[in-house]
Amino acid sequence: MQRISFALSRRRCWRRVRSCLPRRFTAYAPVGAAIALSEHDWPWRWGITGSTGYALATQQPTLHAASDLDLVIRAPEPLARDTLQRWQAQTDTLACRVDTQVETPSGAFALSEWLREGRALVKTVTGPILTASPWSRELQ
Repeated sequence: MQRISFALSRRRCWRRVRSCLPRRFTAYAPVGAAIALSEHDWPWRWGITGSTGYALATQQPTLHAASDLDLVIRAPEPLARDTLQRWQAQTDTLACRVDTQVETPSGAFALSEWLREGRALVKTVTGPILTASPWSRELQ
């Protein structure tokens, strides 16, 4: 997180934001899980999708006690398997179920499936393809 210091007259300020995350969401396990993951310096861009992403983006109270956390990792280049295994191990310790999709130039695949079986179903624009090499240029 970065901060910038500057001065602004009160009459120019039309709204004060105390927190980017409404307090009512922090009590839900998926939000706490996302916060915990954000405290690590992962070597890729990732984000929240699914119902948790929808709730946070729209401020609608759609989360409940059994909500899971759907995540996406942006991976334009192949990622180290051991680092992805550390990510998966971290998500396995969280207070809710976490499903991670890895988005490659060819399509997206379920991280847990690829780590467990050594291959995954990549959802491409031309249809699903089962492969051990989700970053293969042949899939594009």
